[in-house]
Amino acid sequence: MNFHFTDDFNVEEYLRQRSVLIDQALETYFTRYPGAQHTIFRAMHYGVFPGGKHIRPILTLATVELFGAPPHRAMPFGCAVELI
Repeated sequence: MNFHFTDDFNVEEYLRQRSVLIDQALETYFTRYPGAQHTIFRAMHYGVFPGGKHIRPILTLATVELFGAPPHRAMPFGCAVELI
């Protein structure tokens, strides 16, 4: 999923695709730690997934892409920013 910034860049499509990637990553993080913290992860999931736009993590990913790095390199940072 590489985006090259050209005259025909579709912002809506970029935002949608990055939001899907962020949702997948957050879901992975939330399901990684079963056990005693289950209640807090359910509460965090409820706070993060009710249709948010994920603008802060998208900006994090866009920044690394601007400098030529793939978005997955900054995904942990983007997810952390979303959870603050």
